[in-house]
Amino acid sequence: MAYSGPIIDAHHHLWDLGLGRHPWLADTANERGGLGDLGALRRNYLPQNYARDAARHNVIATVHVEA
Repeated sequence: MAYSGPIIDAHHHLWDLGLGRHPWLADTANERGGLGDLGALRRNYLPQNYARDAARHNVIATVHVEA
């Protein structure tokens, strides 16, 4: 039986590429530097994206990590 109780997501990230705070993510040259294909991450991931992804789980609290 899978766990269905409350969840505290102890670590998640949000990012807005338009702010320019993550140049390593926008730079396709990093893919040649050992980080692999970052294509799936090369889009904004904002609170509404997290809320959509977490909606089917019983998340009652989160810890946002700013990196």
